[in-house]
Amino acid sequence: MPAWYQRELVSVPPVVVLDAVWVTLLEAHGPVATDRQGRRRLVKSRIRRPILIALGVWPEEERSVVLDWELGDHSGEDQLSWLRLLNGLGSARLTPAARACGCSCMIVGQG
Repeated sequence: MPAWYQRELVSVPPVVVLDAVWVTLLEAHGPVATDRQGRRRLVKSRIRRPILIALGVWPEEERSVVLDWELGDHSGEDQLSWLRLLNGLGSARLTPAARACGCSCMIVGQG
């Protein structure tokens, strides 16, 4: 796991913003073809996929942190993809003090 994901959160963010950024990726599929310069390459096509993002916001401190992200399925921003992201948030990375506070959190979805 990357270092940013392993860090512990010392406090629960009062606001979690959920949003998606759509990106275009190249996906290899099928046979090898020869390009104009004579190179043999895999045939690729462009596909659009969402990156689902959960952003923790502390308005009083004027700071925000990316809590988690996930590359969405081919189907887009479907319910199952969002549920996977939300289930992954949990309290696994919270410090014991943050878990003990029992704070509630407001989730805001954009779009």
